[in-house]
Amino acid sequence: MPGCASGELATTPALLLRLLFTHSLARASLRYVIGGREQHVKVKDAQGDDAFDGEYADADDANHVGAPMPGVVEGFSAKAGQVVEEGDELAVVCAMKMEIKVKAPHAGKVSRTLVQLGDKVVEGALLVVVEPL
Repeated sequence: MPGCASGELATTPALLLRLLFTHSLARASLRYVIGGREQHVKVKDAQGDDAFDGEYADADDANHVGAPMPGVVEGFSAKAGQVVEEGDELAVVCAMKMEIKVKAPHAGKVSRTLVQLGDKVVEGALLVVVEPL
């Protein structure tokens, strides 16, 4: 999975800190274990707004459909259980008067939808999962 890291960061006789998952600051998510307890930290961006905290598309998974750019979901026609053909429009992401249509990468069935109309997303945010038939 892109952006993942795992490993021991620091150890002392009383402390073990293990990083489980992180993204760049633009994606602002950090998961770690300290003292046997998993923690999740949301990092705010430079303006103090909450950063995107949803799932990210796995570039190695052909079934994942990610946002092509940061923006707002202005159109969303995909529904769980819907059968789609390659190239069918699933969503529309808009930013700065630009509109990008997000299309099905292959024929299949929409197994998951992860965003809704009006959601703010970052580049690479997982929008839809399309499983082959």
